[in-house]
Amino acid sequence: ERGRLERMEGLEQLRLLEKGVRIKVLLTENFYHGIDTEEDLRLVESVLSKSEEGQYPVSEHHP
Repeated sequence: ERGRLERMEGLEQLRLLEKGVRIKVLLTENFYHGIDTEEDLRLVESVLSKSEEGQYPVSEHHP
């Protein structure tokens, strides 16, 4: 069931936080595009198909 914060902000992570579940958040120097629609999925698939290795490097940056 969606809680008050999730309904206000539209972020499913807030459902876990409202239930007392701890989540881990990491900082990255890379930009990652959210995939929320079919159009988003097509865009990301297009970008990945054009990349040499089919993936982007993950930053290990930790403050």
